[in-house]
Amino acid sequence: MILTPAQHRKLAEIQPGQPAEYPLGRDGHALELFDLPPIVQHQSQLAPELNKFHAGNGEDGKHYWLTPPELYAELDAEFQFDFDPCPYPKPDGFDGLTCEWGQSNYVNPPFGSIIHQGKKKGPTAWVRKAIIEWRKGKRVVLVYPVDKWVLMLMDAILGDHAQVRNLGDVRWLATEDRSVGKGTGRHIACFILDPRMNELGARCLTDKGHSLLNDLQQENDHE
Repeated sequence: MILTPAQHRKLAEIQPGQPAEYPLGRDGHALELFDLPPIVQHQSQLAPELNKFHAGNGEDGKHYWLTPPELYAELDAEFQFDFDPCPYPKPDGFDGLTCEWGQSNYVNPPFGSIIHQGKKKGPTAWVRKAIIEWRKGKRVVLVYPVDKWVLMLMDAILGDHAQVRNLGDVRWLATEDRSVGKGTGRHIACFILDPRMNELGARCLTDKGHSLLNDLQQENDHE
């Protein structure tokens, strides 16, 4: 059970030697600590080792992380990938967040948080790195689960100008035996950072935009 700060304070008031079934505060009144409902935290608030991404599927404990071969083949035929910054299994010493990426990159980042260089990091770190590599004139194709309504809004507002595709609820494969999973229950967005758009954007970018991109580079350098 995950306790709220108030519950933790009440727990600290329990007098030494008191039965856990009937905890009493210093004023002698019973504390209804264990009658309070547990607080369910969002996955992003949990420690990496507690995140369901690392714990595995609730039904069979498997880790459904791998891209279906047919989906990868379809994307690879279009984008000719030459680098994967999130390979599985990850080679010893490999670090996709700090190494130089290829010219055309397929990015299927961890759907949960990881500990990287002593810090908890999630999808924001991968997106920051993707933008930095894209600024170098590289192509990045990044997939990540989002709510379907977000994709619907992007399509309605941006139309064909949005370099975002809806891949549907992808049925990822298990790392243990490559068995097919049930999907995440969310649609997978395929974000395409095209180097040609980077060149066009560079010519149209305002001073504020340049400053923002430079800040991204500095943040990445300090992490």
